[in-house]
Amino acid sequence: MNVLFLTSFKVSPTQGGTERATISVATGLREIYGWHCFSAYIVDAATARAECFDAEYCVGGKGRLNALRDIIVDNDVDFVVVQGIFELVKPLRAMTRDLKCMTVVAHHFQPGWETHFMTFDDYVGQWKKSPDPLRWCKRGVDLLLYSILRARYLHKLPAEYHEAYACADAVVLLSKNHVRPFMQFGHIDDERKFHVIPNSLSFPTFLPKEKINNKKNVALIVSRLDDPPKRISLAIKIWNAVKQHKEAEDWKLNIVGHGPYMHAYQQLIKKLGTPDVYLLGRQAPNRFYEESSIFMMTSKSEGWGLTVTEAQQMGVVPIAFNSYASLCDIITDGDNGLVIPECDAAQYVEKLLWLMSHVPERRRLAAQAIDSAHRYENSKIVELWHALFKQLKDEK
Repeated sequence: MNVLFLTSFKVSPTQGGTERATISVATGLREIYGWHCFSAYIVDAATARAECFDAEYCVGGKGRLNALRDIIVDNDVDFVVVQGIFELVKPLRAMTRDLKCMTVVAHHFQPGWETHFMTFDDYVGQWKKSPDPLRWCKRGVDLLLYSILRARYLHKLPAEYHEAYACADAVVLLSKNHVRPFMQFGHIDDERKFHVIPNSLSFPTFLPKEKINNKKNVALIVSRLDDPPKRISLAIKIWNAVKQHKEAEDWKLNIVGHGPYMHAYQQLIKKLGTPDVYLLGRQAPNRFYEESSIFMMTSKSEGWGLTVTEAQQMGVVPIAFNSYASLCDIITDGDNGLVIPECDAAQYVEKLLWLMSHVPERRRLAAQAIDSAHRYENSKIVELWHALFKQLKDEK
């Protein structure tokens, strides 16, 4: 079987959760079942091709649909997995109706979260980063028309959900708690095409439990540096409050990731005078997970929260706000991490200090986090994808 994964961004392990999850699934299909996997993406990047792909293609530009059809024909593709790019599902289906390939939509966000995209700050940022005068002028016009363009986007989005569901052979969501919100947002009245497949773990190995005792007094955030979805500004404010207590005096916070808010976070840290917090930029997170004891998540929303399961498999105790539907699939409060009521920053500070000062309990949670993470081993998740593909082929 041949599978083409279509993403917005070039697939790289340091790009984000969608891309790391794609690598995990493609690697499993290739290594376990001997399938051939291909990558197509709209936004290019100067990163090496992931080894799990036989080939990769940038399909940015006006001729992307024709380019995609050529890729599908040339590689005898059986399945196209469209990851979140709803607007391409209908035209792609129309262009491939005479071919054998089937279309699977995989949605990596909490349904409806895209309404938070296309902010005014995004438009200003794009305008400032215009590479040439012509683009600067065009983006300037878009900025002037922002209210109209955003209203049109919000109006079209539910229809794109509906069309994607209608045109796809299957829609894969990360949690059963996403099915009903997806149906409501897209005005969909049946759930026959929905399949629930969570994201698999990013790393092939687990931290040996005996190494839990070697962990340092380090808290960790691995995230795209972007507000409001990730709310790293809130995490910095929480850390600032925590550092006022003697229990935290020998602790530090590492923030691994990159994004448009790097400078804003640097300014906030300077303004608050927050000690022992380090913005480390884009890096492979493995070694940071290995040394860290606590993982902080302050996201306003996540589709899955891949970094939480990464932390668990590496024995880093996660603490997170109860802000998104799939969190309860990953963390059981007091068993393999801590869940804080949404927006209760005071309780977040209190529980973070408790983790810092109660070493035996923290190590117990770390060991149980490792055990619970085995549910999402890559072989188990890839088996679900393989079963879905086989079912679709059999039904066709």
